[in-house]
Amino acid sequence: MNIVWILLKIGLWYFALMYLSINLIGIVLRCFFIRGLGMDNIRNDYKVIVELNNNKTQIFFGFIAALLVCLFLYFLFYKFHWGFALASIIMMSTRVPDLLWEIKKNQKITKEYGPISSSLSSTLGLFLELGVAVLVCYSVYKS
Repeated sequence: MNIVWILLKIGLWYFALMYLSINLIGIVLRCFFIRGLGMDNIRNDYKVIVELNNNKTQIFFGFIAALLVCLFLYFLFYKFHWGFALASIIMMSTRVPDLLWEIKKNQKITKEYGPISSSLSSTLGLFLELGVAVLVCYSVYKS
């Protein structure tokens, strides 16, 4: 029963870190590299106001999101284990190229539409994610 509990904790930690890390880095990058609002649904007299305030607001929320990422990593490092913080950083870094491609093309990656990845980048991403899984196992064991 003890091994089942440990495997359950590893799985929960892995998926929680993946969900939080990917979403936090997505918020930060989308705030700093935004393409702009869809101006079709806004009345003409408000377009000027939205265009003027859009960049300032996005940058402000980008800094708030970056602060949340720093607090999240600080919390993981000091409250739990350094391995969780490192695993989160690795997960964030593996998501950055795909996220920048999504922002550039202004379309989400699906099975039918996505970047043509080289075998080197796919292999590197796979090994990094496997390393994250091992790191989470070690961190659960140590904490």
